[in-house]
Amino acid sequence: MKIKIFSMGGTIDKVIVLTGALSPYRFRQSDATFNIGCAIGALQVLPPGVYIVMSGRVFAIDRVRKNREARRFEEIP
Repeated sequence: MKIKIFSMGGTIDKVIVLTGALSPYRFRQSDATFNIGCAIGALQVLPPGVYIVMSGRVFAIDRVRKNREARRFEEIP
């Protein structure tokens, strides 16, 4: 996947993985640790591009949206 860097006019030749948590890390039921582990694993196997890793799923940055009502990320068909 090639993502254009608008400010530089080039393409990405690295793997960039964004992640987060629905609940902060300090909360007992947080998914933060799990998401960080999944993100680290994704870094090892994905081709260059920008991705979001949440809840054990990997999404290409241009194929995902956040469903606030369902409290999850969903792939754009």
